Amino acid sequence: MLNQVQDFVFTIFPEFGGIIKHSATKTAKYLLKHYPSPESIVDLGQESLCRSVRRVSRGRVSAQR
Repeated sequence: MLNQVQDFVFTIFPEFGGIIKHSATKTAKYLLKHYPSPESIVDLGQESLCRSVRRVSRGRVSAQR
């Protein structure tokens, strides 16, 4: 089931794999729930996205990614 969900996510949102390695992480689930499309992430802006990801991942995912 997880592989099917991951394939679906990467089909709709191929750039997601460059940001998050595993779609089952808390950070990935947060991003998909709150920003379900590439457009919604672009609208959020890089600075706000970095702050959100850093907060949700508790510093494990940094701005370099």
